[in-house]
Amino acid sequence: MKKTILILSLVLSLALVGCQSGADKAKDAAEALNAVTLSAEDAVKIFTDKYAGAKIDDISFEMEKGSYVYEINGFDDASEYELEINAVDGSIIKDKVEKDNTADKKAIDLGIIKNIDELVATSIKDAGDGYHLNSFSLEHEAGITKLDVKVENASGKDIEYEYNLETKELIKKDK
Repeated sequence: MKKTILILSLVLSLALVGCQSGADKAKDAAEALNAVTLSAEDAVKIFTDKYAGAKIDDISFEMEKGSYVYEINGFDDASEYELEINAVDGSIIKDKVEKDNTADKKAIDLGIIKNIDELVATSIKDAGDGYHLNSFSLEHEAGITKLDVKVENASGKDIEYEYNLETKELIKKDK
């Protein structure tokens, strides 16, 4: 009997610790998001200033090692570029260049990246109170530029949205 009570106590304690750490993790993510000062457009400018003439084919924004980071991938006729940028201070975290055949790559129309903030806000509003941005990514696929937005709440429940970035049309919503 004492052994059963001890085991139940241990299981309940672990469950409570697990719940607390999930809430703490979400709180930390929300605080890290509040510290972000760099927009996607700012990050793209850092990339294009560094690699003038390169086209961008992929942009993402996500938490890495406790802070938010933009990862931008681009290309020109002979090389591929990957740049990771700290979303708080704009410092470059990773800078990688590889020689590669890029003939099959398609570039993102940089004129439509201004739509990202609006669609992130739309996603958060649709998700409801307590949700915040977890991550987003965009890439050119099947003739359109798709924006994937992931929002989550303090308990770790997430909702994913997929938009046509040019038309702002919701393509898919996964709960």
